[in-house]
Amino acid sequence: MSQQTQSTLERAFELASAGGCRTVTELRLTLRSEGFDPDQVTGPLLLRQLNGMIEAARFPERAAEKQAARKASQRRNE
Repeated sequence: MSQQTQSTLERAFELASAGGCRTVTELRLTLRSEGFDPDQVTGPLLLRQLNGMIEAARFPERAAEKQAARKASQRRNE
């Protein structure tokens, strides 16, 4: 593996938010091709977060709708 100034997780978040990867599997393949260790991208919370970021980057209108629904739900629960 080459020396990087960025950690695997930092790069994973960068890739997810850029919208170039359609899935976490694709994101892991990209990480591997760039010399990062994709095995570090694991765990239900991290995968949920990355999936959410990928979806938000690829479909911003859906992300905006979900955020508005969450805020409305929070207001109702206050």
